[in-house]
Amino acid sequence: MLSTFHTLLLKNKRNLSIILVFVCLLYIAMILFAEPEKILSAFSKMSLFSWLLILGASFSNYLLRFIRWHYYLHYLGHQIPLILHFLYYMAGFALTLTPAKVGETIRSAYLAQHAVAYTQSLAVFFTERFLDVVVIALLSLFIFQFENATHHYHYFVVVSVVVVVSFIPLLRQTFVTQYFNSVAVKIPWKTIRALLQHLTRLLTTARNLFAYRPAYTGLLLGSIAWLIQGLAFYFILATLGVEITLQQSIGIYAISLLAGAASFIPGGVGTTEAVMTLLLTLLGAETATAVAAALISRLSTLWFAVALGFGAALVLSFEKKLKLE
Repeated sequence: MLSTFHTLLLKNKRNLSIILVFVCLLYIAMILFAEPEKILSAFSKMSLFSWLLILGASFSNYLLRFIRWHYYLHYLGHQIPLILHFLYYMAGFALTLTPAKVGETIRSAYLAQHAVAYTQSLAVFFTERFLDVVVIALLSLFIFQFENATHHYHYFVVVSVVVVVSFIPLLRQTFVTQYFNSVAVKIPWKTIRALLQHLTRLLTTARNLFAYRPAYTGLLLGSIAWLIQGLAFYFILATLGVEITLQQSIGIYAISLLAGAASFIPGGVGTTEAVMTLLLTLLGAETATAVAAALISRLSTLWFAVALGFGAALVLSFEKKLKLE
């Protein structure tokens, strides 16, 4: 299975290289713009305990989302060894910076060893990603606690929430898949027809996961997971001396993630940091402090997840020797 991960990594090597170069240049530009000395001073306020705390919060977020993932596959009738399944899930984060996060579907390749059809694992991937967007959209409503931001962003927030939430009951309806299927059979191009038929099968499987019990269980676990991450962001801001309420910090964190997702840039790199910095400066934070907060937040979430993902993939490469079960 290492060869599968390695193949996917090589396949996306060019895209990943471009993104990494872009990230390095972006972060250097942000630091130079905000003055390196001030950024370093802000970073120095984060003690080892502070780092352990926010990294622990991030790990709790991943763990809760894994529990949701494991529950969904169990709901679809699959029994996967818990430790192996957790490693499969974490390994997906190693390739989270691939376009549209397609690299995260490496989990499907791992799960195929346990007779999990690609359609089912991709349906679970789609469902959990969609529910995360729903939760983050709802948490972004806390932005209304921030008067300056409300003036600039309330239309974007409200429209995003309404559109995203309205899709939940829609995805339960059979006419959605019937429509895609009827369109697919009329398309003369074989490749496009096959893609639409695959999408139809994926949505048909996902529809089972949007039944009331699995959908709202997933929303509950997702809400707790992202609230923990919002609390970690509040802790970062408090440690850096930014005067902010808990509601404001959660709102800023959520709207930044939502903007990153809307940008369609892998991992929301650049967009998330920019929006986070902008909203914090509108609140009155110094530019250097706002930049430092954004960088610390992203290091402890996005980049921490990527590092753990590569670690999990490495452990899986020794799966037979370690006799993981």
